[in-house]
Amino acid sequence: MQVLRALRRRPVATFTTTAVTGGTCYAYYVEHNANKKGSAVEGRIPREYDRDAIAEYWKQRPISVISRVATIGYEFIPILSNYVIDFKIRDNLQDDIRQEKYMSHATKLRQALTTLGPAFIKFGQQLSIRPDLLPDSVLKELQKLCDSVEPIPDAIAMQTIQQELGQDTLDKYLLHPSKKMELVAAASLGQVYKATLRSGKQVAIKVQRPDMVEKVSLDMFLLNQYGLFLDTVFAVLTQQIPFHVDFIDCFARASFEELDYEKEAANQVFFKQEFKKRKCRVHIPQVYKELTSRRVICSEWIDGVKLADADQETIRRLIPVGVELFMTQLLDIGAFHADPQ
Repeated sequence: MQVLRALRRRPVATFTTTAVTGGTCYAYYVEHNANKKGSAVEGRIPREYDRDAIAEYWKQRPISVISRVATIGYEFIPILSNYVIDFKIRDNLQDDIRQEKYMSHATKLRQALTTLGPAFIKFGQQLSIRPDLLPDSVLKELQKLCDSVEPIPDAIAMQTIQQELGQDTLDKYLLHPSKKMELVAAASLGQVYKATLRSGKQVAIKVQRPDMVEKVSLDMFLLNQYGLFLDTVFAVLTQQIPFHVDFIDCFARASFEELDYEKEAANQVFFKQEFKKRKCRVHIPQVYKELTSRRVICSEWIDGVKLADADQETIRRLIPVGVELFMTQLLDIGAFHADPQ
């Protein structure tokens, strides 16, 4: 009787509440069944990028998708609204105040991108090299995303290394593996430790952050849904050929390849061999295959200085080397490394 009274008094509110509750329960039921049927995440999401397989996986997990959309909105909506208020509505700020506002918004944007994870961090990294879009002060703040990402705890990284390589392998090749590994850098997908082999050689061990395949695939799924929406709208409103989904596929495919450190190791070996044949003035670090897996890669340690931090004389000396390197890749080898260190 009480339900009928509530329905008569507030039919819209009652119907809406019932529909939302029922829909939420059904979504939880669908996701629970999907997770119950599957095995480990790595076994359910394809190793190679497959748009349809990824879409099928996440369409069966509506709660995770809705939660991710809500998280993205929670991080970005305040930043966008404050930007509109500061630079569109109040468009009469003095230069010094405007500069302070730019810095404040840039810091909040960097923090939001860091919180949202690897796909968004890479988006910020792309923006950090676009002086045609953003002022220098904002670019400098976003450039922190290249090498100043918050690291995961050492215990989690060590656990991943042990799971991927096995304790016996670590004991065989590394000198005191649990004690002599020093964190030196943290990036969007992984972080790097400096370690010492039993032979005495120093190596760099890069370990992938937990659940990267799942996190990246979810963001790629959402990005593809956005691309499908844009293609549909443009197809109706204009005569423009749909391209958003294909464009996103290129980005997603490259992002998935970055998650496979065995492929990264193979590329590193390939370029090392090709440059050696051509006697290029570039040193490619040696890869240690025994300490490399899909989520861990071990290579020779190289001491050096970032080009951005080098003096002008060093930069002038290296410009011809850089030109030779890129031209050799493009015109001779026929393969191109898009992220040289």
